[in-house]
Amino acid sequence: MSMEVSPRRSASPQHPLTWLTFIWAWMTFLLAIWLSWHLLAKVDFLYPIWYKTIGIHEHIQHYAPQNRYKPDFEHTTQAERMFLFHGIVHGIHHQGNGLEDLRYHPFSNTSSDASSDDSSDVSSNTGTPLLRPQEVGHLKDVAHLIDQINQAALKLFFFWLVLTAWRITKRQTHSFRQVWFLLEILLIPLAIALFVIGPETVFNQLHIWAFPADNPWFFYYQDSLMTTLMKAPDLFAYIPALLVLIGGALFSAFNTLLNRFIRRLPE
Repeated sequence: MSMEVSPRRSASPQHPLTWLTFIWAWMTFLLAIWLSWHLLAKVDFLYPIWYKTIGIHEHIQHYAPQNRYKPDFEHTTQAERMFLFHGIVHGIHHQGNGLEDLRYHPFSNTSSDASSDDSSDVSSNTGTPLLRPQEVGHLKDVAHLIDQINQAALKLFFFWLVLTAWRITKRQTHSFRQVWFLLEILLIPLAIALFVIGPETVFNQLHIWAFPADNPWFFYYQDSLMTTLMKAPDLFAYIPALLVLIGGALFSAFNTLLNRFIRRLPE
């Protein structure tokens, strides 16, 4: 006695990958990274967590007394340092406004009473200016770069909408494994290159490409409270990793939601 078993029909067949799918995947991932940046900026890139976990407090206590231009920063409170970092984050996302006004108040606990999210909490007519002119100039370069990236992201978003509409029109659904394969094609070689070349070398080269040649961007701890406050470049190793993690989660979530939307469309 024989029984013919019909092949199981997939309830949600996946479509073959194309170059347009590859482009869509990378557009989505880049936009997810961009969105992650702005989400993290709202919480100061989790600076209070990094402050404790990567030894920023100890770093400040060691290098602040060595600063050749700004005295007594080691005598500021943790709360004031949080507000100062917030002021820098606020400034680079608002065309550099308020950076010159950031001041610290050693041997004072008044800053711990601040509660506003505005950068004016760390600026007043008293206290010592946190940043030297060269540091303000660099942070304004960063602010200009962020503005350029924002403009590029908005243009990318327009083309992304076109490709997303194409996916919907063609009813193109792709699994988690498929879309991540398209990212891994480039992410894995980039990760290998980063490991071989070295994160610090890559970090420095990106700065050379991104900022004007005549504008300083490298500052020794003994010359810069900005660099000391951030424990640069150590902090900048954790933030990109977090961006990729959150961006990857957003990328996966959107692909899942888009698949569900497409499958519910009427035949």
